[in-house]
Amino acid sequence: MIIGGWNVESPNFIAQREIRYAEGGRKFEPGGYNNVPIAGMQAAIALLAEVGLPKISERILLLVATLKDELAPVDFKFLSPNEESSRSTFLTFRSRRVAAETLANALAENDVIVSLRVDRADRSWLRVSPHFYNTFAEMERVAEILNRTNL
Repeated sequence: MIIGGWNVESPNFIAQREIRYAEGGRKFEPGGYNNVPIAGMQAAIALLAEVGLPKISERILLLVATLKDELAPVDFKFLSPNEESSRSTFLTFRSRRVAAETLANALAENDVIVSLRVDRADRSWLRVSPHFYNTFAEMERVAEILNRTNL
């Protein structure tokens, strides 16, 4: 039997430790299938397979390197490793002069979405996570906004 949000007892759609089916015929109605996102996921997987994971990884690493090169001269501290074998597909950094929250707000005001993270020492960092569909021009734009705000 398929389990869904409608055919099991789950107050406020919160998962319960024990599965108890609803009374009567409702136990056979798990809910509506979310076909549109499933179709979108199929298309996304097909695109990833067509482009190929090695090419995607190479492009993302180049995008991250471009952003880092644009930021490095302007007094940013990087948490992301430099070593080739340890590089990541996202870049975590903060300014030595301007609060990460201020930089995140400046990016948000320019329709750039980044993640604001806090480490165990309670220091805030920005994390930029480009993907293969992002452009080098977008990375340069992010750097330009950050460099302008970091002055």
